[in-house]
Amino acid sequence: MLITGRWLLLTLSIVVVAAGLTLWMAPEARWLALVAAVCGLVSVLVLNIFRSPVAAASEESPDISMLSPQRHREMIRGTSLYLREMRYRYSIRPCPTEVSDLPAFNAEVNTVQLGFVPVIITDNATDRQGFGYVAFVHDGRRWRGPGLPCPAGQEEALRHAARCVSPLGEDELSRG
Repeated sequence: MLITGRWLLLTLSIVVVAAGLTLWMAPEARWLALVAAVCGLVSVLVLNIFRSPVAAASEESPDISMLSPQRHREMIRGTSLYLREMRYRYSIRPCPTEVSDLPAFNAEVNTVQLGFVPVIITDNATDRQGFGYVAFVHDGRRWRGPGLPCPAGQEEALRHAARCVSPLGEDELSRG
């Protein structure tokens, strides 16, 4: 189990309730025991009733086409910055939906769940550009980047991803 700030606060609240119940045994400190127990119970209730909105939002749809266009742009922007930092030959930018008929789609490639988002790919050496996809991995909770730029249509993007993607741990198993 992951130790988070919320779990630490919950544990501390339970300790405060336990201290209040222990203080209840001493007749001269009953008012302090009552205050401690009430404060601890209120904080336990608050921590359990009001969940973090970040925790709820961190789970994304496993269907990449169901994500908002804003989320697509965020993932493409992150990949674009990564490609620029790596001085990659190609750069990418979001594909306007009114220009292209390329839809976002999902596929399982080499047992890895991928989501493909349409982009415009530019060759930085020749300034030629064309349509393609960026493949993002779904880890079971959310889509992860940076993505893998894949050329052309859906079939070519799937073939390219199949050459580049392998499940975690398989490389390590083949070495042993």
